[in-house]
Amino acid sequence: MNLPSHIRILSRKSDLAIIQARQVGDRINQTFPDVKIKYAIKKTSGDIDLKTPLSEMPSPGVFTDDLRNDIITHKCDLAVHSWKDLPLDLGPDTIIAGTLVRADQRDILFVKKVSAEKIKTNK
Repeated sequence: MNLPSHIRILSRKSDLAIIQARQVGDRINQTFPDVKIKYAIKKTSGDIDLKTPLSEMPSPGVFTDDLRNDIITHKCDLAVHSWKDLPLDLGPDTIIAGTLVRADQRDILFVKKVSAEKIKTNK
């Protein structure tokens, strides 16, 4: 197998995205230790527009379209992104090539902001 000497991994600028990109890079290096990993981060349109509600954004890919475009235009080799924000239709030019084993998701609780105080006081 003829492997590239380096792979360019792109992620969003969020802490979670950076951690996930490094996890992917580490996993690649476990199998291919001679491949150099170069990381890049990018703000997406969803990161830049903090006022428009997600339901009113022009595209379901507000967190992924910019990353996908960088793959298509060869600015990176792959992009790492959470499944939770990934549109179902990625288009014909990209594929989901792999995924890491999911961590235990039971450590998170979603609560409406207006309900948080009520939950805190009901012991």
